[in-house]
Amino acid sequence: MRRTISSISRALWAAKLWSGKSHEYVEEMVKKLEKDVFPWIGTRPISVIESPKILAILNRIEARVAETARRLRGFIGEVFRYAIACGKAKNDPTTALKGAVLSRKGRRFAAIRSPRDLGFCCSPSTATNAAKW
Repeated sequence: MRRTISSISRALWAAKLWSGKSHEYVEEMVKKLEKDVFPWIGTRPISVIESPKILAILNRIEARVAETARRLRGFIGEVFRYAIACGKAKNDPTTALKGAVLSRKGRRFAAIRSPRDLGFCCSPSTATNAAKW
């Protein structure tokens, strides 16, 4: 196996599928890495990839979608931890990036306290049935 981040990622995906992870989870991870990470560092040896390069990639993604950048940091970290376990890398540069990618705070919305409050989006029979719960 080559020691590029791309080849190690593919080995990790195979191991995750074999261990019982859902196909959807692995597909999500594959698509995000192929779209946003591999074009910049996919062919580089995993041992030479450092935190500033990963941060540059995450900042580019964060400008588009902050939550995706936060998740990708986790996915990249999984790849590095797997590489460490296989003896292909010495450290995980994503640990230094904890907190460097900010995720937006969710807004709070008013609570629905009664079926009547729910009535604006439901028919009267649905709101009445909701009262039985």
